[in-house]
Amino acid sequence: MSQQSDDDARGHVDSAVSFLGDCESSSSSLHSFRNDTDKTARMVISVAPAGLEKMFLEVGQPVAFGQQAPPPSKTEIDKLLAVAPSYGIEIRLPQH
Repeated sequence: MSQQSDDDARGHVDSAVSFLGDCESSSSSLHSFRNDTDKTARMVISVAPAGLEKMFLEVGQPVAFGQQAPPPSKTEIDKLLAVAPSYGIEIRLPQH
């Protein structure tokens, strides 16, 4: 789950994505997304003020148009966990 200090607007364009959290509370509420199918999900997320896109550019890897990104490696997940706080994002991993 993640928590961020910015306002965001979410919309999915493919598949069935569940939003888990309080949609009516402030933008700093704890929330997460879950793909409820076995198909690839695509989402459009708009964040204000701008700046969060820099986190995705810092930790993400480019993927050619029409290609699917591979699952993230442990190294990529560790990098995201290390970088996220500098963008005002708190990531809480699921408890197993």
